Amino acid sequence: MKIAVCETMAGVGNTLVNRLQYEGCEVVCVEQKDMMLGVAHLQQFFCDADAVINLCGDKMLRRWNYRQKERIYNSRIENTRLIVRAVNGMKQPPSLFITFTMTNIYDEIEVHDEFSQNFATDFLGDMCRLWEHEIFRIKPEIRFCILRSGYILSRNEGLFPKAVRLCKWGFSLKTGKGKQPVPFIHIDDMLNVVMSCINNPNMTGIYNLVAPQIVTNAELSAILLKTLKRMAVFRIGSPVLRLFLSEAAAVVKSGQFVLPQRLLADGFEFMYPTLKEGLKNLVKD
Repeated sequence: MKIAVCETMAGVGNTLVNRLQYEGCEVVCVEQKDMMLGVAHLQQFFCDADAVINLCGDKMLRRWNYRQKERIYNSRIENTRLIVRAVNGMKQPPSLFITFTMTNIYDEIEVHDEFSQNFATDFLGDMCRLWEHEIFRIKPEIRFCILRSGYILSRNEGLFPKAVRLCKWGFSLKTGKGKQPVPFIHIDDMLNVVMSCINNPNMTGIYNLVAPQIVTNAELSAILLKTLKRMAVFRIGSPVLRLFLSEAAAVVKSGQFVLPQRLLADGFEFMYPTLKEGLKNLVKD
């Protein structure tokens, strides 16, 4: 099976490519520089591919300004639009299109399964809806899976190593009252979901890419500190977050209550259904 992976971001993208190759897939990596060369150039990568996986998206946990917000927006929406145009324009397109989006599409009030229509109306919520609108432009004969992802817990990339470093320095991860939810999924479960999408032709549409356990920011902090056998001496206050992240601080100080209803209904078995199990695995070495 030949699979094109668009924007193989360091860490998660590289880990996914390694897993696909381990499973015997031929993987073609499409980088940002290739995106800039247009539809016809992309179609060369997609030629004879069975599936396209879209990981496009600039990092969000950095200080936001107008240019950074523009990069966050364009790296997702414009690149996805380009990929869909390329796939739709092929005489023999790939039969499967998988795109990672974000749980930030949901509001911070309700508990959300994949059928929820209670969407956020902030910058990220609006962006996610426009992002998924581009995915729905895919030809009807092409199967698609939208994976609305929470934080992917990986030993080497993303939230986890930063959180571990802070805890080892004596900081609590609790921000504000700590009641905001933190949707998460262990990277091994994420990889298994992607493989399920590839191998199960009945999987189609929107899936919440999160573990079944709902945890709060305060619970995340407490469980990680306990797992690391550390005590918190300091707290990261809201003014510090705003100083380093500006508007992006809202991403850390808010969250969504999200359940993987469709994955559970399809019989998907999580290796790490709880935060405690996932963190224990990641810190065991």
